[in-house]
Amino acid sequence: MKVIERLTKLRRYVGAQEVKTKIKQLNLFPTIERGQLEEKYASLVKERLDFRAFLGFRLNKAEPIFRWFRFKEAFSQRLVEEILTSEWKFPLRNC
Repeated sequence: MKVIERLTKLRRYVGAQEVKTKIKQLNLFPTIERGQLEEKYASLVKERLDFRAFLGFRLNKAEPIFRWFRFKEAFSQRLVEEILTSEWKFPLRNC
C-alpha cells in the first residue's frame, strides 16, 4: 500500500508519463541472452565452494587497515590470495 501512496504523491509533482519511465521491473528469470552467454563461457567458469569461507567482511576484521572500512558486499583479502595462488599459480611475496 505504501508503494501506491508514494506513486500517487510522485504523480502530483511529476507528470504521469515521466513517472512511468522511471519505474522499471526487475527481471527475476534468466533470459535467452544470459543462457547463451553461460553456454559460451561455460568452459571458463568453475564453481569453487571452498572459496565460500572467504566471502564477506569478517576475515578482514583481524587485518590492520582493512578493519577500518566495512563494506556489505565485500570479500576478504584471503580470497584474493587464494585465487592468485591456487587458480593462477601466482607466487605471493611477503611484503
